[in-house]
Amino acid sequence: MDGLINKKRGDIVHSLLELINKFESKDSRSAGLLDLFMCGYGESYRKLWYLAYRGGLPQKSKKEKNREAEKCFYKMLGYLKRKGLVEKKKGKNSNCSSWRLTGTGKEKMILMGRPYEAKKDGVRRIVIFDIPETQRKKREWLREELRRFNFEMIQKSVWIGESALPGDFIEDLRYLGLLDFVNIYRLGV
Repeated sequence: MDGLINKKRGDIVHSLLELINKFESKDSRSAGLLDLFMCGYGESYRKLWYLAYRGGLPQKSKKEKNREAEKCFYKMLGYLKRKGLVEKKKGKNSNCSSWRLTGTGKEKMILMGRPYEAKKDGVRRIVIFDIPETQRKKREWLREELRRFNFEMIQKSVWIGESALPGDFIEDLRYLGLLDFVNIYRLGV
């Protein structure tokens, strides 16, 4: 819980989306996610008052901390549900349910950053793209990923580099609907 207190809301959202995506295929229960993901988002006025005037925070029991973390967890799930990023999937038993990413949630998770493993293979590649202005966020995402792959910008939409583009990256391009706007050429083969 303490490790997440200083994270930004976007980092927490991304972490939660990744967790849900990771355990979605395993049909995990929301209670199982609670054990793995403890949220410490936000500081209340009372906590700040105790720090300023009492020299420290009041000590909470383990039960209170768990209750607070559970409340925060479900509050964040509710936020993600309202945003249309996750949906609750009822199980065969009425008391069992699991959460899964929606299409929008998967897209958001990709655009927030996913670690790809790109290895230099000595083959020069040119990536040329022409992504419409209506998909500006996706275009910026593509530029950022090309920077991470150590590609150099020749023009804003023309990049050159010697890293092999990972299959996951190509799949994400396809999922985001960008493959029709992106051309990848190998030089000197």
